[in-house]
Amino acid sequence: MPTIPLQAALVGLLMTPLTALPVTTGAQASPLTPIAAQREPVELLGAASETTRYWLHPDGHITTEIWSRPVRVKKSNAWAWIDPSLSLQGSAIKPKVVKGELTLPRGGDASPSTTFALTPDQSLALSWPAKLPEPTLEGSRATYTNAAGPGADLVVTALAAGFRYDLVLRERPAKAPQFEIPVKGNGLKLRETSGGRVRVTDGDDQNVAVPSKPWLESSKAAQSRGAVEAAVVTSGGGQTLVLKPDQKYLVDPATSYPVTIQSAFSIVPSADADVWSLLPDYPNGDGGTLKAGTESDGSKSRAYLKFNTSPLIGQQITNVTLSLLNIDGPSCGSAVGEAYRYGASLAGGIRPQSPGRLSRPTPPRTPSPIGAASVDPAARLL
Repeated sequence: MPTIPLQAALVGLLMTPLTALPVTTGAQASPLTPIAAQREPVELLGAASETTRYWLHPDGHITTEIWSRPVRVKKSNAWAWIDPSLSLQGSAIKPKVVKGELTLPRGGDASPSTTFALTPDQSLALSWPAKLPEPTLEGSRATYTNAAGPGADLVVTALAAGFRYDLVLRERPAKAPQFEIPVKGNGLKLRETSGGRVRVTDGDDQNVAVPSKPWLESSKAAQSRGAVEAAVVTSGGGQTLVLKPDQKYLVDPATSYPVTIQSAFSIVPSADADVWSLLPDYPNGDGGTLKAGTESDGSKSRAYLKFNTSPLIGQQITNVTLSLLNIDGPSCGSAVGEAYRYGASLAGGIRPQSPGRLSRPTPPRTPSPIGAASVDPAARLL
């Protein structure tokens, strides 16, 4: 099955005057600069954002790249590409460059808290209920061996704009495990929904992030997933996240170990996700990749990417290319498949017909495959 990294990009050519874009004095090129004098495309830094880049070409057209998630952030008045690789920095473990501020425990006698600050006024800290060992660092992952008991590891993964907790049970537990994780928020708190999902909200009870529901996954990819009951207990001004994995799944002789409690907790302000037909209630919104395609057993996965196209409002588009990195496709050959607009709003009346298909009243239009997605030259984003 092909798996698609979350950092997909749309590349479009915009035939529009430069002054129509939100260019500021920080741009490399000014609207007053004679375009004909430029021989190479000039990046418009003043118009850039965490998810967009712009280039002004000598003939006057503008190229923009739009990512579905933040790919760079402002550091010391300069753009820095996001790199969640972890390293020991002073008394704590931190990623190189992410959106927000993430601090992981270094283990030993240090505080066992993982803290993520989305803004100076919004932060969330998860404290491990026991002393943590010094972790093993590998890329964006920190593994605290035996932190959750003999043969049970805590794995913390730094993400572009958040983090994720996974619990790896390397051995079959002797008794039903239950994990209680103290949580302390500043301007953020946990809310439990009626569907068993935990969401992160701000002071006005508005969603900041809606993490994936945790689940049990065996080392055998083809084996079905197990359920994890998640609950939030509030007491004395603090909160505790309680996780109860399905004991029947854990003791089943057919379950192969290690077993991972995937997404025991995560905070990812994003709308990207993939959905698997066998377990449609578990969207993978905090993983490193998205799955799209058909498994050998006939089950299907669909990936959904959300791009902020508001910078294109009112602009005339001559071409759009969707760029995805296919890193694996054992069941599907070399082709990823096809990409379709779902819920898009373009002049001409595009309407979603079903997931993965769309229709236009007149004239009929066949969606373009990945890598060659295009927009009618006369179409204008509304």
